[in-house]
Amino acid sequence: MGLLLTNNQLSTMWRKPFYAGVIVNALLDRPVIGHWESMVTWENFHKINEILDQPNKIKYASDAANISRPLSRFLICSNCKHQLSGYKNKRKGLHYYKCNKCKKATFNAESIGKSRNVGLNNSFNELLGKYALRKDLEAPFKLQLNKFFKYANGDLFNSISILESEVVECDKKLKGLDERYWLSSVTLPVEKYKAFLEQIKTEKAQKELRLADLRKKLSNSEIFVNEAMEIARNIQQYWASSDLEGKMKIQKTVFPNGLVIVPSERRYLTRNVNTFFRSIPLFSRTLNWGKMKKVTISDDFSSLVAGTGLEPVAFGL
Repeated sequence: MGLLLTNNQLSTMWRKPFYAGVIVNALLDRPVIGHWESMVTWENFHKINEILDQPNKIKYASDAANISRPLSRFLICSNCKHQLSGYKNKRKGLHYYKCNKCKKATFNAESIGKSRNVGLNNSFNELLGKYALRKDLEAPFKLQLNKFFKYANGDLFNSISILESEVVECDKKLKGLDERYWLSSVTLPVEKYKAFLEQIKTEKAQKELRLADLRKKLSNSEIFVNEAMEIARNIQQYWASSDLEGKMKIQKTVFPNGLVIVPSERRYLTRNVNTFFRSIPLFSRTLNWGKMKKVTISDDFSSLVAGTGLEPVAFGL
């Protein structure tokens, strides 16, 4: 399908519990089963990682992964569709990116002194600024994000509502049973009373247990919304201050298929952006247009945030 994957990227991908349908996040006390269809079973996920952890197996590595070259194997040359590699010029002590197939496709990783060429690390951080959430847009964007998750989790909300009604119905049954046993003129044998009582209590307990489980899943969505908002507000700072693994996670989150660069212009082509981040500048332009036209902006921007592809940070951070 045209997706470029190195052996190293493939093995790295299969180490993520996300693909086995499990959320692992610093905000959670323990791994949580997600609500999406997993690509592998949990058993096969363990088998894969056991193979990857075996010391006698071949270890694949990119071009000596280095925090000074986080964009290695992530940037894609627009001319030949090959991924850029990285290297360090030992004499100058500087880091560079290059396309191994195209001539004159070499780029400095960092901005150097009076050089007219901005380093790719610096220009990438500036690019992330386009997808940072402005402070004045936080409230309406969070409102829209919550609406989207409510829409996406419609079945969950319906199940919660139904179970809540069923729990209330169980309480009514208990009250009715007590009234019949203690207050009614109709005699109810004590054995039947106890049997009915135990049956209703068991039914209620099962429904309350299921209800608590669904509410917990709903709270995980709320955690995800808050975490997504936090990263959206400070995406540049997160990338700049993260270690190599953190930088790579952010890069792949915003641009899941990598980022294409035009060597002759040192310009990025932002065609494949994660739906969540792509919606931020669109949301901003829509609200700005509304203010300019002096019209009332509805909070119904469902089309701006619709779509999938955001790992619950899985996002991974």
